[in-house]
Amino acid sequence: MLDLYLPEKRKDDKPLPLVIFIHGGAWRAGDKSEGAKLLPGLVAGGDYAAASVAYRFTDQQPWPAQIHDCKAAVRYLRAHAKEHGLDPDRFAATGVSAGGHLALLIGLDGDTRTLEGDLGHEPTVSSKVSCVANWFGPVQLETMTWQGKMFKGADAIDPQDQLFPPGKDRLTLQRQASPATYITAGDPPVFTAHGTKDPLVPFAQAELLDERLKKAGVSSYLEKIEGGGHGFASEELNKRLAAFLGRFLRGATEEIPVTPIPVK
Repeated sequence: MLDLYLPEKRKDDKPLPLVIFIHGGAWRAGDKSEGAKLLPGLVAGGDYAAASVAYRFTDQQPWPAQIHDCKAAVRYLRAHAKEHGLDPDRFAATGVSAGGHLALLIGLDGDTRTLEGDLGHEPTVSSKVSCVANWFGPVQLETMTWQGKMFKGADAIDPQDQLFPPGKDRLTLQRQASPATYITAGDPPVFTAHGTKDPLVPFAQAELLDERLKKAGVSSYLEKIEGGGHGFASEELNKRLAAFLGRFLRGATEEIPVTPIPVK
């Protein structure tokens, strides 16, 4: 399922660019209703439409069900873009934590279609996006140890133990599930916001992503949140995100600073 957010009033009759949001929750929790807190403000101005996507959790189905669900949602939205007044050539993917990981996979695997799956009624429709905004998502799973400091008791486990089926070749699956695996020269621009004190997804994951993207010639904007943890708020960061979406979805030319932002 997904929720679609459309502006009450449009500035003109032109199809709108679409921002597709994927919630976090260690691939095992969360809800697409989180979009109701984040997306109305983006949509209200009439420049964008937005969607918030649900996906199966690891207690329902292990990897790769999560990315197959998300890619099926992108294909559905593109196939039905005209009836909702959306521009199929101007889609962005964004997400937080595990949702950031899935948003990155949508963007970086858009040309190879390795993780496409065959769900839905539009299996041949493209799941490509024009840009990705990643909020502290895991990038290279085989080098990341989930520290679990925000979970207690029985929940204090590595979510990868639930993401991947027991008895399978874990390293192979980790590489298959890692956004870093799919970086190529033709990938869309990536905006990454990550706190330097993140207790769950190390800041080094964001640095690795930024380095690999730039080496491949892909536009990468790493927004370093000094002292930030696994979640933060910043008006300056919001402005930079608006500039990023404006440039790659609406053709704006506003600069996108990447100087460190102190956490408040």
